Amino acid sequence: MENTEVKVNEIAKQLLFELHLTAAEMGRTIGLSSDASYKLLKRSDWKISEMKAVGDYVDTNFFELFVPNKANAADVSAKLKAKEEELNAMKQKMELMEQENKYLKELVEMAKMKLKH
Repeated sequence: MENTEVKVNEIAKQLLFELHLTAAEMGRTIGLSSDASYKLLKRSDWKISEMKAVGDYVDTNFFELFVPNKANAADVSAKLKAKEEELNAMKQKMELMEQENKYLKELVEMAKMKLKH
């Protein structure tokens, strides 16, 4: 069994780095001291209020990290379109097979008539 624990603190540190922000700046904005903000980034057990405050600061919804394989509307739409195209192709193939079947039945009838005469 693999470890799938979400480490919000690690993700927050990465986001701060990418946005060129410091833990002290984050702390001031969300109402923590510099020391408390550095300690927060070392802890992996964040309170919901901390996730919300830091998430708002870095413009990220940390709660989405806990939803496994969230279906993206664009992905669903693309998959639906692909299935519709596949369905249309199958319908065309079925129509061709029905036409072929009709011709074969006619040939069989003609062969039967020929054998009778």
